[in-house]
Amino acid sequence: MRRIAEMSSEHEQSIKKRIIIEHLKELLEEEISEAGSRIVKAIIAEQEGSIKAASVLREIAYNEAKHAVLIAKVLPDNPFADTRANIQSSIEGDSDAAQRENDFARIANEAGMEDIAKLFEQLSLEEKEHVARLKEVLAG
Repeated sequence: MRRIAEMSSEHEQSIKKRIIIEHLKELLEEEISEAGSRIVKAIIAEQEGSIKAASVLREIAYNEAKHAVLIAKVLPDNPFADTRANIQSSIEGDSDAAQRENDFARIANEAGMEDIAKLFEQLSLEEKEHVARLKEVLAG
């Protein structure tokens, strides 16, 4: 009987661990999203001349990103464990984004949306610049 109780307890512990890991993964995504969102809000505040608001929002964004790092470090499959892999992943993501935005620029032009096409072209160029800078970092 005691062995069955121990098995039940071990099973409950295993379930609780899985629930906690899933929550940590969700929390990681929330913290990353909040960091990005706060940066956007800071840029808008800066453009509106609200320098103090921009500064506070940037500081909070940095704190949200630090929260993400703390969470990632305790995950068994930390998605940000290695700087070289992080840079390589960023290169791949930015390369994909550059191609996608270039494709959408063409589609926007075909749809007669020249202003939007120019925006996509600008985004594509900036993504390509990111790739070049990150490749320089990898090259040393």
